[in-house]
Amino acid sequence: MESLNRLMGAAAIDRRVIAVTKLSLTAHTTQTKATSHTIRRHQQGREQVSGVGILLC
Repeated sequence: MESLNRLMGAAAIDRRVIAVTKLSLTAHTTQTKATSHTIRRHQQGREQVSGVGILLC
């Protein structure tokens, strides 16, 4: 009976670890998307700035 309880406890811990891993993976993916979006925005900004620079010249 005790070994069954240990197995159940281990399974619960495994589930928790999996849930945390999924959460951190989701957070990481979201962060990566946000970062690439920010980089894209910066690149577009630079292009706009260089376009304005050409107009000013």
